[in-house]
Amino acid sequence: MSGYIELYKIDKKRIKDRLYHELTNHSLPYIYREGINRFLGTFQHFMDTHNNTYDYHYASYEKITEKLRTEDFILEYYEVKVILDWLTWYYESEYETHETFLDDHGLISIGTLNTRYELPIFYSIGYKGLTEFYFPQEKKDPLWNGRNFPMHPEELVLIIDYLLLLCIKIAEITEDPDLDTIHYDCKESELKKNLMLDASTTQHLTSYLEQKQSGIEDPEMEHLMNGGYEYYHYILFTLKQDLGNDQDLIYKNDRY
Repeated sequence: MSGYIELYKIDKKRIKDRLYHELTNHSLPYIYREGINRFLGTFQHFMDTHNNTYDYHYASYEKITEKLRTEDFILEYYEVKVILDWLTWYYESEYETHETFLDDHGLISIGTLNTRYELPIFYSIGYKGLTEFYFPQEKKDPLWNGRNFPMHPEELVLIIDYLLLLCIKIAEITEDPDLDTIHYDCKESELKKNLMLDASTTQHLTSYLEQKQSGIEDPEMEHLMNGGYEYYHYILFTLKQDLGNDQDLIYKNDRY
């Protein structure tokens, strides 16, 4: 089954001022949502009646609301998922018709990665490439969380920059007619100021080409080489742009 992950930066003040009150509102009426064939009530009732669901098994209403009572918290993946599921199902109309609905509640989408190509490239080329080619040359940052979410923004930016440089170098090898535009969009000169990043992406690409001559296949890299870089660099650039200078943790939600 195909799907995607959605990445979110957060606004802790909006979460405390708006989302927390939605989750602790005990006067919400029961409603029926035909799309998911469920009756929904308050967030607490949803948690109490779905605590045996695989995705929410480790989530606790008390722990979630206690965390959100302040602006100093870290949510687990399953806590983010149950919040987003209930919020977007209960307020289905508002979510579908108001573009800023989640933003207003402090959950700000910065982009998506589909599970067919974009997410495998992110992990098997971006994360794996950094592990095999970059970190052996550069001391690993203590913020590096090993592809797990929530993820520190500096870690996300490092993966994005690594993949952007790979896309640039693939465009150079293939003599892309829009190479100047790609250089400009990706801010090539800024990326190459990180000499270890520049060297490691070259090493990664050289290793791939050598393995290919030996008959070793790399489907994700093949996808990039066969034109995938043309759209993937734009996804990465937009993701980085929407992240901005945010310093709070980045969260994800799986959508299938």
